[in-house]
Amino acid sequence: MDKINRAIVAELQKNSRKAFLEIAKSLGVSEGTIRNRVGKLVKHGVIKRFTVELGGVERIMAIIAVRTSANRNTPNLSRQIKAISPNIESVYETSGNFDVFAIVACESIGEFNTLLERIRNTKGVIETQTYMVLGKA
Repeated sequence: MDKINRAIVAELQKNSRKAFLEIAKSLGVSEGTIRNRVGKLVKHGVIKRFTVELGGVERIMAIIAVRTSANRNTPNLSRQIKAISPNIESVYETSGNFDVFAIVACESIGEFNTLLERIRNTKGVIETQTYMVLGKA
């Protein structure tokens, strides 16, 4: 990825709705260049999705650490966990005491508890530890 592509990605990470013309002006290139490069970044899987971050809506956010059984395929288990609910924003395979971390956002404690139980009941999950998000910088 070259300098321009990194700059495009950085701009879209700040605001995925930013107009290509605005990005082009800030980088000193044409709008067509931005459009073509973004298309290629999407096609090659560098940009997987454009998303919305909610503001002004109180949501319950948490990080759920998951320890898996040794004989379990971690990438497959990660995909299973991600598929449990659209409230699971992202899933990361990690090193350390826990094998998987899931970032979740729910509308209520009840909804969160149901989601957590579904993760705990997934075959291959042997332990979870939950970290409630208290603030975001």
